[in-house]
Amino acid sequence: MPKTPQNVKLDAWWRVRTGNICEADVKVLLPEEKKMVDAILDHEKDTREGVVVGSLDRSILQLLIERGLVYCDVPVEESDHIYRRFLSRECQATVFVAEKGCFNPKR
Repeated sequence: MPKTPQNVKLDAWWRVRTGNICEADVKVLLPEEKKMVDAILDHEKDTREGVVVGSLDRSILQLLIERGLVYCDVPVEESDHIYRRFLSRECQATVFVAEKGCFNPKR
């Protein structure tokens, strides 16, 4: 696993959830970043689900992911078909292919 989050192509149907955010993290956020974190927190509190990636500004979202304040949750329904294939021992990556798309952590 990489030490810092990689710049992964985010699919619009993925969900964004908050990580472990402390007061010191919030103090250093820019106003638009704080607004996005607040919106995600409010949405999680009201619905117990993450915010859909497609409804957020990708550039701000990427910064929050890189800082480890939020993460993406790939929703999997019972009706989805997931196939797992191990690539090589060197890369230790797993490719998940679902009906909705493909996520490859090595991209």
